[in-house]
Amino acid sequence: MGFREDNVYEISPVGWNRPNVNVYCDMRSGGWTVIQRRSDPNVNFYRGWSNYKAGFGDKRGDFWLGNDVIHYVTSQDAYILQVDITSVDNNMSRYDMGPFLIGPESKNYRLEYGLNGSVGNPFSTYDHYGDAWSCVKLHEGAWWYGDMRSHCSTVDEEVACNYANDDVTGCYVTCTNNNLNGKFDTSLFWNGTICNIRKTEMKILPSW
Repeated sequence: MGFREDNVYEISPVGWNRPNVNVYCDMRSGGWTVIQRRSDPNVNFYRGWSNYKAGFGDKRGDFWLGNDVIHYVTSQDAYILQVDITSVDNNMSRYDMGPFLIGPESKNYRLEYGLNGSVGNPFSTYDHYGDAWSCVKLHEGAWWYGDMRSHCSTVDEEVACNYANDDVTGCYVTCTNNNLNGKFDTSLFWNGTICNIRKTEMKILPSW
């Protein structure tokens, strides 16, 4: 009899020469492996490289699975990404992102496929950030941030929540379309325009 319940299960990805790793599986929706969940503003996601490499949090609560595990899982087959966003007024939206793959640590877990506006970007944290320190600091998070870009045209801040004012130039700056590991109350957004997020869940599934 196969597994049918949403729960924590042990897996061992191809090439994973370490003890089995615990993952939370969304079985009722088809067997998705959850790689991130946010719902509690008291769980700190402004963490360093080693935490994001190994993973942290409670698999039945808020957590990041770990970049090493995500790399090995997404490298063993063709995977797709699904993102669930729940707003503060309890409306849930689901986004299927197509192929999803991140590189190894030697490539700074670069996003090879997956999130619009972030493909090709390395993963950045406050202690391992390359050219993305300004973005890490701005959003108090860890993500596949790009370079800070300036926009001197008018920006509707009520719509574009990924923009911030540059006190030096008076223009607006942005470095990512999506930020689900930022400061819970002020820096969670999706596609640059979906703000006021109460809960997020990122999950992956083989595409066959």
